[in-house]
Amino acid sequence: MLLMLNSKEVAKWIREPGNEETFANGFSAEAHIRERSFNLIVPRVPITFESSKGKHLQEIEEANNLDKNMLSKARWIKPVERRRPEQTHAYTIITLTSANSANILIRDGLVICSTKVRPTKQKHEPIQCMKCRRWGHLAAECPSEKDICGNCRNEHRTNTCRNRNEPYCMACKDGSHASWSRNCPELIRRCAIYDERNLENAMPYFPTEHDWSLVVRPGSLPMADRFPAKYAVNALPIMGNRQQALKPRQPHKGQKRGPWDRNNRENPNMITIRAPLNRQREEGEPPSGAEWWQMDAGTGIANTDENAPLEPSGWD
Repeated sequence: MLLMLNSKEVAKWIREPGNEETFANGFSAEAHIRERSFNLIVPRVPITFESSKGKHLQEIEEANNLDKNMLSKARWIKPVERRRPEQTHAYTIITLTSANSANILIRDGLVICSTKVRPTKQKHEPIQCMKCRRWGHLAAECPSEKDICGNCRNEHRTNTCRNRNEPYCMACKDGSHASWSRNCPELIRRCAIYDERNLENAMPYFPTEHDWSLVVRPGSLPMADRFPAKYAVNALPIMGNRQQALKPRQPHKGQKRGPWDRNNRENPNMITIRAPLNRQREEGEPPSGAEWWQMDAGTGIANTDENAPLEPSGWD
């Protein structure tokens, strides 16, 4: 039973040792209060991390400035015996006892084995029995006496299956995938129904008293809504080297290169000197345009064919 209280002060009052025992005995003599846990899915964790050792959990708490015993446990999602020989990273689930600490790790990231990763909140999904492959109960509560394989539907455990090339789904009665496939249409349908009933699944953070933790993740928009047709433009022509690669350029014999290309654009490799028309240079004004190179730097006298020296002065 999940208790939701109307104030934080009442929650602190119940957590006190004397009040906790008295409050639990009001429900039943064997009842006890347990702290709520918050699970995070951590991607790409190095396999050097040992989830069963408390020392490794303490190192994670120290590296991420978490309170002591804030990280209660961790486990691998994929069994160790099913790893590939060359596998170096795997996904794991860590369990915390504080929603605020879990939200901070989701927002800022988690440092584990000197590697920073981005954990996500584990969503609530419909329960599927790993024994009979039906929905709504766990294997410990399964009324069936026989095990049903999640790969081939035969009466044996999934980890002992030898017919992995012949999958069959017990949920949708289809032979295109196994019962444990995440692409199962029946699983997708049930998850959609579960999301409608549990609005917390749409939130990237666990709801707390902070406003930023109550943000709802927007759903994926269709392509037509993200890119309306009224903003569509025609494909631009391919220019540069890509155009030459698609259609080789044919050389023209006798073609003269000028300041303008064939598309009537100015050629940046050609320099054009434009002098003003009908204007005489005043006395003392330095020459401009095509005349600057004709002046001698020392004397300021224009070098023409008649008075230009045969060799520059100062050269041996």
